[in-house]
Amino acid sequence: MASRMLGLCRDCPPSSARSEFAKHITIATAVRLCQTVSDLEIDPMNRILPSKPLLALDPFSNIRTVSYHSHRKHQVRKHGTSSDTTHCEWHGQGDMALRTRTEHAHTCARPIRDSLVRMIVLHRACLLCYTCCFVYCILQFVNLWERSSRMRSMRWIAVLVATSFVVTVGLAQVPESAFDKDPWPASERGPVKVFILAGQSNMQGHAALRTLEYLIYNEETAAEYQQWKDRRGSWCERSDVWVWTTDGARYGNLRPGFGQNEFKLGPELGFGWVMGEHLDEQVLLIKTCWGGRSVKKDFLPPSAEMPSEDQLRQELDRRRKKKPDTTMDEMRQAYGQAYRDMITHVNEVRKNLKEYFPKYDEKRGCELAGLVFFQGWNDMVDRSQRQEKYVNYTKRLAALIRDVRKDLDAPNLPVIIGELGAGKRGDFQKAQAAVVDEPGMDNVKFVETRDFWEPEVEKMVDQGLWKGPDWARFY
Repeated sequence: MASRMLGLCRDCPPSSARSEFAKHITIATAVRLCQTVSDLEIDPMNRILPSKPLLALDPFSNIRTVSYHSHRKHQVRKHGTSSDTTHCEWHGQGDMALRTRTEHAHTCARPIRDSLVRMIVLHRACLLCYTCCFVYCILQFVNLWERSSRMRSMRWIAVLVATSFVVTVGLAQVPESAFDKDPWPASERGPVKVFILAGQSNMQGHAALRTLEYLIYNEETAAEYQQWKDRRGSWCERSDVWVWTTDGARYGNLRPGFGQNEFKLGPELGFGWVMGEHLDEQVLLIKTCWGGRSVKKDFLPPSAEMPSEDQLRQELDRRRKKKPDTTMDEMRQAYGQAYRDMITHVNEVRKNLKEYFPKYDEKRGCELAGLVFFQGWNDMVDRSQRQEKYVNYTKRLAALIRDVRKDLDAPNLPVIIGELGAGKRGDFQKAQAAVVDEPGMDNVKFVETRDFWEPEVEKMVDQGLWKGPDWARFY
């Protein structure tokens, strides 16, 4: 029956499935379908998909379909001179989306897409008609009983039965989460601890949510990652950790989906989770990060030295070859723009916390608790900086830390510098580590990330294993 309604049985046309459904629907079936509909979600391509792998809805398929969210065709994006595959490799986060299984996902999703839509619409219509008919019958009984003096006293029983039915059906529509206790309620202790997460695309986050879903539903990794989803298959949220990000000006409780867009995740997920467990106070993460930014230009701090007039003029000539109307003032304004935006966003969010997070208690206030700076790709591939072994990068980053502390009035602000973990440890990583030895760098730490890089996976990417017939071994 269920397979026919979903259009999975080829010898059963949709019309017969609809008639069969309408003929045999019962209250129990209606309630169960309410739960089924609540388990469905809409993906970026507006396809209705189950919150569990398609394998659960397609018992006739012998394809291990675990990539049901991979519906958007792989688009090659340039990152320097690298394609999207290399782009993921450089980030070290691994957009582990099962791109190679996209066609299989399409094969499984398309046959049931229209039938699912029809099923939901039909279910809602039938449930409404069924309720109306039931109430109508009860009212008719009430009218008959009112004509009889012997049964007039029992009319309220009919009203009670009708009301109970409507309430029962209504409760079936309420999400199960409405009855769940929040495991991480918003903290009411002390001031809100504010952490700034700044950088470029590394900090933005380009790891796909479908990668995390694969790890959750994979038997070998489920025990380690299953805490990211609740028993209903929805993403878990931490009410004791808030997130505000410049990517789309999104904000809310910590959950997967605060990466470069709502379908990706970044360092904020792991960092926020750990801070939420470690601190008793409410935590706020302010993400101020933009892809393709350098400290030499975009994040150039106010106290750092600007390029000479000759250097600016040469850059202007190069820029005008692509954009002839570029002016010298525009060139100068571009230097330090990301730094100024970072300071502006942090101050704006702190000033309007109540607007973004209504549960914020203004009496408790907020305080800056730390800065995490995860950046470096654009500076590392800069030929002129490579020739000088990134000596000036160290000085500029140290100046950035000093200026942030000054502009945000936080002289002892703790700062973490995240190592650019892709590739081998070379001069650039040494330049990052050398920042802690610069003057005024108290309470600044350099965190190595190279140990989390997997050379075996890197070799598989170079071999193109992820898109070949042995794709399963890659994942």
